[in-house]
Amino acid sequence: QHLQPSALEFFQRWCLLLHLELTQSKRAAVRALWCQDPVTREASGDAVCYLQLEKCEQRGVGQFVHTFTRSPTAKSYPSLRHSLPTTGLKASDMVVVSTKTSIAVSQGVILSASSSSITVTLDKQLHKSTPVSCGYYHLDTCHYQAGMSHNFTGLAMLLHDTPAAASLRRLIIDKVPGVVKAGLSRDVIQQARPILKPLNIDQQKAVLRCCMGQDYTIMQGYPGTGKSVSVVALVRLLVLLGKTVLLTSYTHSALDNILLKLKDTGVDFLRLGRLSRIHEDLHCYADELLTKNTTDVNALADFYNSKAVVASTCLGVNHVLFSKRHFDVCIVDEAAQVLLPSCLSPLLLAGKFVLVGDSQQLPPIVLSKQARSLGMCESVFSVLERQAGSECCASLTLQYRMNAPIMRLANTLVYQGKLKCATPAVQDARLHLPKLQDWDSSSTPSWEVLAVSADPAVLLLDTCGAAAEEAAPLGIINNREAELIARIVATMMALGGDCDSIGVIAPYRAQVRLLSDTLSERVTAQAAARSDGLVMPPHLLLQPDVCHRVEVNTVDQYQGRDKSVILYSCVRSAVQESHYGEILQDIRRLNVSITRAKHKLIIVGDVKTLLNYDTFAKLISELRPEEIVRLEQQDWEQLGV
Repeated sequence: QHLQPSALEFFQRWCLLLHLELTQSKRAAVRALWCQDPVTREASGDAVCYLQLEKCEQRGVGQFVHTFTRSPTAKSYPSLRHSLPTTGLKASDMVVVSTKTSIAVSQGVILSASSSSITVTLDKQLHKSTPVSCGYYHLDTCHYQAGMSHNFTGLAMLLHDTPAAASLRRLIIDKVPGVVKAGLSRDVIQQARPILKPLNIDQQKAVLRCCMGQDYTIMQGYPGTGKSVSVVALVRLLVLLGKTVLLTSYTHSALDNILLKLKDTGVDFLRLGRLSRIHEDLHCYADELLTKNTTDVNALADFYNSKAVVASTCLGVNHVLFSKRHFDVCIVDEAAQVLLPSCLSPLLLAGKFVLVGDSQQLPPIVLSKQARSLGMCESVFSVLERQAGSECCASLTLQYRMNAPIMRLANTLVYQGKLKCATPAVQDARLHLPKLQDWDSSSTPSWEVLAVSADPAVLLLDTCGAAAEEAAPLGIINNREAELIARIVATMMALGGDCDSIGVIAPYRAQVRLLSDTLSERVTAQAAARSDGLVMPPHLLLQPDVCHRVEVNTVDQYQGRDKSVILYSCVRSAVQESHYGEILQDIRRLNVSITRAKHKLIIVGDVKTLLNYDTFAKLISELRPEEIVRLEQQDWEQLGV
């Protein structure tokens, strides 16, 4: 009786969307693990196969740390390198372990992953629970379904007959505007000054605006604008004002990124979650360790209630603490990436909330194409941002990452000129390769010289239809684009470029795999045998695996990070309209790819094909003549491909 028809319609719509997604995700996970061979699963980025156990050590009750390297058995499979793939599985991912004869013999979390080894904490000792005769192991991504249960629970809680649920329905479903205070008292301003002093003017205004919101505040944190610094300052101020804070995010890594900064300020907090998913430097704040010797229920309750700041992922709010605790403010970081139902449970635990994010970057991940078409890629952030007045929003626009030419593209694509360089140094920053000045480039193709030069800071290399895409077993690839990018990376490294400062992005996993292989196989050889006399430094020639430090990945894995140089392989060339696909049409993905670059952005693709995509057509129209270079036939001949 307490529910309006609109609330029931909202509930039914989201139940349908969640069921569509649940069906798709289960089907994909089961099909991969049971129906695909390990080599295929690794190539798709969801597994690492044919591993041998190097060592195992116990670190606490029920926690066994295992270190794996590639098994000699892998030599039987030409498509597998001796080194481990650096794409796909990463630290903090949940995995299941299988053997030659058994699927899912153990489950755990990746602690670290490199090209030489992968370390995982598991719930049992493999060498005791599995026979030596198993020969080798496979690690597969664990498609954990508890998140879907959390989503259904959040929807149900939204319908409860409670003041908190009624208030949230009023904002999200009925679209009633949020209430904002007219101002803050002089006393609050005085207390805030020491905390706000190190911030820029945008950040200061955002923190104060968040304190003025009675229902909610949207903090629009554009790329490189220091949103995590602003969140830390907000938490400090709220604690100083005697408020309790629930700090949350969808991923452990995003949450821990803020907590590491908060730790440096001296603010005390409690980090909830499994110890294996928490950053090592934050273990001293983990409830798992802090409460392990507490046996009295009342003492445990007093401990949990004593913490003014509690941090948990959105899925972690099923902790017993939250059945007894209510907070003054809930802060959700990366809120634009959190599926709407996933965000409901934490929001119901606080009197008001702050959503921090950027709706122009990656949306929530939805596997079901049908669910996506029905609007499932929606977050509480995007819903409230559309209806919020300016008094409920605070924008961070002064950015410290991109130089002016790269920022210009981001402004044209999505930010409508809002982004500004925070300092002249940021505006004028350029790529610096230490040996560039001493390089005799007279015999080097002009496109290659431009690719490693400080200017232009933005460069589109037009393959002019000469780099055709190919259909590979695991997806679409473009060999010539991969060779071209490998050549540029080799030249940058030979000129003193830092491998860790170079990043390569591709829209498709198959191309990511090809690029990674090409870099590994070609970079040293290309740099060591050139007609212009440019050679790879000896210490790099002795370490072929150094190429793995050049990170190659899809844009999803680059969210929240940056590199001095970003090379983007577009892959598609001479594609028919019916086969355009969704990915290159997604302006948010293109925006994230562009805004990862600080000093140099190089896009490799066929302009004629790219103009068929509205996103790239808009980008290309903004480029200046000197920022587009056409590759002629002689350029490909010189490249040797």
